Amino acid sequence: MIQRSAFLTLLVLSAACNGGSTIGSLAPPQSLQLSASSCLTSTCIYALAGSFWNSEIAIFADNARGNVRPLAVIGGKKTEMGRIGQGVAVDENHVVYATDAADDAVRVYAAGSYGNVKPAYSIDGSQTDLNVPQALAIDDDNNLYVANSDGGSNDPSITVYAAGAKGNAAPIQIISGPSTGLMNPSGVAVDSSHDVYVANPGNSDGGTVTVYAAHANGDEAPIQTISGPNTQLSVPTGIAVDSSKNIYVSNTTGRYGRGFYGRITVYAAGSNGNVAPIQTISGDETKLSYPWGLALNSSRDIYVAAGAPSTVLVFAAGANGNVKPMQTIKGRKTTFGKLSEGWSIAIR
Repeated sequence: MIQRSAFLTLLVLSAACNGGSTIGSLAPPQSLQLSASSCLTSTCIYALAGSFWNSEIAIFADNARGNVRPLAVIGGKKTEMGRIGQGVAVDENHVVYATDAADDAVRVYAAGSYGNVKPAYSIDGSQTDLNVPQALAIDDDNNLYVANSDGGSNDPSITVYAAGAKGNAAPIQIISGPSTGLMNPSGVAVDSSHDVYVANPGNSDGGTVTVYAAHANGDEAPIQTISGPNTQLSVPTGIAVDSSKNIYVSNTTGRYGRGFYGRITVYAAGSNGNVAPIQTISGDETKLSYPWGLALNSSRDIYVAAGAPSTVLVFAAGANGNVKPMQTIKGRKTTFGKLSEGWSIAIR
């Protein structure tokens, strides 16, 4: 079962990064602050690091590798990000969204924000039905999808908010109930048809992936369920879907060789039942160690956030087997090690 523990979310996307102010010891050099404006026209990486003390979003260039400083950071008391940040997303207008699991809220930051800045607004309140919000996804209409884990007082759910929703806004869709098969959902993705994909780690048989029809609402059964020993699912936490609707999943457990844990499994579009993956990335050479989240860029390169030690790993499109990552972001300068215990990632 997923607890109210720390998470790190990585989002690779084209987004604005300039403006605002810097914070404390995590403030990057002025040259890096200025170069963050390149995110307006180039792909950047947004990494949400969450702990029981504070949460921050570190912003990197897409080609960052090694022990590198972020271009900029969103963090500090004014951000109201809370102690347990669990998910991050950025819409087509470069607005940044972050979940606050401690306060059952989503904080929203204006395009170009960085430093110790106030959110432009929040989604919070009793009518929102937020319940330990974790991962986020945004569809091409800028509707916001939130995976809500079971916090003990409500059933797990997927809540959907209209573009621009703010304050104590009621969701336009709620997927929840015994027929849904949701079990402490920790990852959510949306395809071009607005079908909803969910990673459910809370299952004694290894977890499931459930898929819901576009505009599903209420206690609706999934249209696809990937489950069973042939799937190689093992506590799935992150999920992404490519343009062909192939499904990519990060699995946090599984031991290989000298002690590395976890695997990435990929399923063909439309997969249902006890099906084998069409790709599996696992083994010592991968350096996967408790991978929490996963995301894809437009070329289908696979970005993985691994939690022990905290590392971003990038695998080439089509990678399969015990393969080395083609890119790694890791080290003290990244700020990951200080804050993160787990990761969840997404890419626009």
